[in-house]
Amino acid sequence: MPDAHLLAIRNRDTDVANLEPSFFRILLDGKYFKYITIDPGTYSTKELCLPLLLQKKLPRLLLDEDTQPWNVARISLQAGSPTVVEAFQASLPTIDIPYCPEQPTSVEYLSLKFIRRLKPNVCLVASAGFDRPVIAKFANFYWETDYIAEIQAYSWLHGHDIPAPKFLGYITENGRVTGLLTENVKGRRAALSDLHLCQDTLRRLHDLGIVHGSLDKNKFLISQGRAVIMGFETAERSEDPDEMEKEKEILTERFQYSTSPTDE
Repeated sequence: MPDAHLLAIRNRDTDVANLEPSFFRILLDGKYFKYITIDPGTYSTKELCLPLLLQKKLPRLLLDEDTQPWNVARISLQAGSPTVVEAFQASLPTIDIPYCPEQPTSVEYLSLKFIRRLKPNVCLVASAGFDRPVIAKFANFYWETDYIAEIQAYSWLHGHDIPAPKFLGYITENGRVTGLLTENVKGRRAALSDLHLCQDTLRRLHDLGIVHGSLDKNKFLISQGRAVIMGFETAERSEDPDEMEKEKEILTERFQYSTSPTDE
């Protein structure tokens, strides 16, 4: 029988009530990502919530050279023991027709050096391809597809004078696109006194036929006298002037209710 391989749980989506399946993104031998579903009741809640403990109790998981290729598996109780009841090669989401700027760059996820986590799926990272830290936005699990919408939005912005972080390239995992890299904009948070700058940026976005979809003051940074707009996960094409007018009103309301004049 093949030997067991080095295993590390990188991400988890755990049902703490242990009534629904729990999901894990694991790394085998430091280079192969696999996605594991664990049926409820297979392990205790404590085991599910403590990756280092769970890693020791998982059944042996084989690499592709040891068995048939697979990237998705399910573990369930069989005769009282956690058992791999299915493992198969699934076609996981990717970008079929990537947006290509003048110098497209693809960076493998495992080559990134993580500096600081900003949100669950957003990190400040270093990469050999860039001379300064950049922002990485990525999917931890294959059903998280916000990055697909955001890459599409950057394709709409390309070549237009919209104050937004520069799109720098793609993040890949085992050959498929799972995220994007953008410029790390240096600036300060927007305050109520910057509302006119934010409104100008939003007007430019609307002139391109794009609505942002989730605006508030935290989606702007003030940099070099302009309001840089960020977070295009919910951006959509629109030709509806009423929808755009509503977004303008929402922006104003959220600034007025959430900021002081200078945010000091």
